[in-house]
Amino acid sequence: MESDMSFRRLFERGRAANEHLITKPFESRIDAALLMAPKYFFSQMNLSGSAVVLSYIRREEYQSKGELPLLNEITNHLHPILVHFPIVLIAVGVLHDLFVSIRRGALPLKQNLWLWLAAAFTAWLSVATGPEEDARGNTDLLEIHSMLADMTAWVVTILVAGRLLLLLRKKQSLAKLTLVIYLVVAAVSLGLVLGTGYYGGKMVYEDGIGIKVNGTMVNPPKGNHS
Repeated sequence: MESDMSFRRLFERGRAANEHLITKPFESRIDAALLMAPKYFFSQMNLSGSAVVLSYIRREEYQSKGELPLLNEITNHLHPILVHFPIVLIAVGVLHDLFVSIRRGALPLKQNLWLWLAAAFTAWLSVATGPEEDARGNTDLLEIHSMLADMTAWVVTILVAGRLLLLLRKKQSLAKLTLVIYLVVAAVSLGLVLGTGYYGGKMVYEDGIGIKVNGTMVNPPKGNHS
């Protein structure tokens, strides 16, 4: 109760500062905007600070009870949080490499390498955090989804390893036949990750894997399966 009151007081101060700035009359819009910018910034900081204070207050309350709901939510939903990263990173990586290759006729090995490294890392994290215990025995799509996910991670890893190996051999860019092979493999990785996402979506939205309604699993785990 005290934490709610503390947060309410902090929030009211921030809201009052915002209302004062919004309703304040001014003659010149440009001058007023310049004058209001730092004040508005600090008023937003006040609101953000209120949220931070509340989070710490709540954190202490839950810690005293042995609970950390936000942390539990994150750890229990790592897979759906992580799976979007390799999809976006691989898609952007393929489009970027294709654009650069068409424009320059070659692809610098160092350019965009960080993005592919991140794609490989998040792909393996997604594979490692897959909640198979929730899906095995509850859907016929788990095997193909898992197979495509593994293939995605391996193909992207091979792409990254190939680029790193060429860099170690003092190569600066991909061109001609090597570039064509690289782009084909990169396109395959994009197809694989999209296929993985497609079957993952069907598992969730058609088979109800991992879905809760009012705290009850729609398709509860069937237990351990060999």
